[in-house]
Amino acid sequence: MKNYISYALIASTAFLGGCATSKIDKLSSLPQKGHAYAQALSHEYEVLARQENDIYGDQIDATHFAVKGIQAASGLEVLPENPDRWESIYKEDEREALHAARERLVFALYKSGTIIDPANSARAVALYDCWIEEAAEGSTAKTGHPHQDVQLRKCKTGFMKTLQLLEANVRAKAPTYMIWFGLQNSTIDRQGAEEVDQITKTLEHLRNHKVLIHCSSDRIGGRAHNLKLSQKRADVVKAALLAKGMPEERIEATVGVGEKGKRDVDPYQRRCDIHLR
Repeated sequence: MKNYISYALIASTAFLGGCATSKIDKLSSLPQKGHAYAQALSHEYEVLARQENDIYGDQIDATHFAVKGIQAASGLEVLPENPDRWESIYKEDEREALHAARERLVFALYKSGTIIDPANSARAVALYDCWIEEAAEGSTAKTGHPHQDVQLRKCKTGFMKTLQLLEANVRAKAPTYMIWFGLQNSTIDRQGAEEVDQITKTLEHLRNHKVLIHCSSDRIGGRAHNLKLSQKRADVVKAALLAKGMPEERIEATVGVGEKGKRDVDPYQRRCDIHLR
């Protein structure tokens, strides 16, 4: 995509220097190390970069995607493209569809998708970037390239199918966000604080999701006491999220449900479940 790429992307790619072939060769020669998702993502970007360079002769985008592959192989966090950085996406409905799709994808990635299903996570990210790149180029009627519409449809359809597979695996296997508490305690410990950080980070990419905080206790202390304790835990979690900058209107409900489980001493019930929906 030479004529329609955003100026920001041209500048960032030019700054990195080097022709597309050298970047792709560098990516190809990197040792395969790191976790499965990083390896899969670097491979998917290599395939995408070679396609742009060898088939379509688009060195700018080929270099851009090769660099993303190198970053993935180096252990850096590599996110799917942001539609707002691609100024040449001229169809507003296409931009809105890309934003909605990106939100679903990022949600699946942060809900342990990269661990549960690294292959489909990586494939979905690369196919999304392929879709956004083709959408920025435009239609066959706009570009004059006879295969443009076919390639755009191929990237988009492939992405949606892969995303559906990823989401199904995440729904089946992903853990709920949980914050655990000590016996008769409502203080968030270090591990709980890390979970709050993760929830906050996830919600930065999910503009339309809200939070439901659902807390419980075990049976020690009596029913009335435990109802108050579980509500106090819910309020503490809410306060921690607000302290991290989350707008209060995004917290849909903060509920303490009291004691759960059949045993008096049951550490599993001393927790808050945080649902994003």
